[in-house]
Amino acid sequence: MKTKKEKGDIGLTASISEFTKEGYHVSLPIAEHLKYDMVIEKNNNLARVQCRYTTAKENLMRVKLRSVWSNRKGVHKIKRNHNDYDILSVYCPNTNQCYFLADQEFEAQTALELNLKEEHHSEKTRTAKDYISCDRAFAIWISAKEQMCGKITENKKPLTDLLDKETILELKKTMTNQQIGILYGVSHIAVSNLIARYGIGEEVNRILSSRKRQFDKKDLVRGKVLELNERKISQRDIAKGVGCSRYFISRIIDEEKYKNGVVAEPSLKRLIANEPSLTRGPWVRIPPVPPP
Repeated sequence: MKTKKEKGDIGLTASISEFTKEGYHVSLPIAEHLKYDMVIEKNNNLARVQCRYTTAKENLMRVKLRSVWSNRKGVHKIKRNHNDYDILSVYCPNTNQCYFLADQEFEAQTALELNLKEEHHSEKTRTAKDYISCDRAFAIWISAKEQMCGKITENKKPLTDLLDKETILELKKTMTNQQIGILYGVSHIAVSNLIARYGIGEEVNRILSSRKRQFDKKDLVRGKVLELNERKISQRDIAKGVGCSRYFISRIIDEEKYKNGVVAEPSLKRLIANEPSLTRGPWVRIPPVPPP
């Protein structure tokens, strides 16, 4: 009975053998737990490859498109996202054969099925023999890459043509530089440079000072955190339930105590650490300073 590590090594070496036979240069990353297992190169084109070991049951291979790895903290499962890797290589021990699929062929799926029989009657499964060639998958990836590069070059315009002064000032009323950059396909630094170029920094600052934050995470979860804290639930469990860090939960609780006059303002804790009279009581997390 082979372990998962042994199966992964077999799938990786089988894929390396197949790519090497077809004239590809194979490179292995130094770091572990990446979303791809190796990089292949041919004709100055690179592609990231994820390798899998899948046993067929009743002539059907079901490949889950998620990564599973473990360490001393337990087992970790990471769902596949589009563009995590460019080519998927699946090794089947039943046939001692690798099957190759380009990322564009299954970008919207969480799992895929390959049928070893030539004739089957399911729309969800694919015929395995159609994916034996690694050159086919590599060609699909290169074609998609060239199309994407062509679209980017074709649609690329100067940023000043896309964003004028009035547009930036209007967008800054509700959006950050990063959000504006995502909207127009540029970095937030490019947006900041454009604001400086137009000389509208003071106007932007006035907008920011008068703008109310649309979403304040503290305000959204404050009531829930305080309610759970009154029920004597630990901060660790509260953080898991609300989806925040323990430090974030601690800040909310300390701020509430400060409002009620129970504890000093959290931001001033370090300043009063040397005052013994202010560091007494079970509610204080700062240890009292011993006398000299």
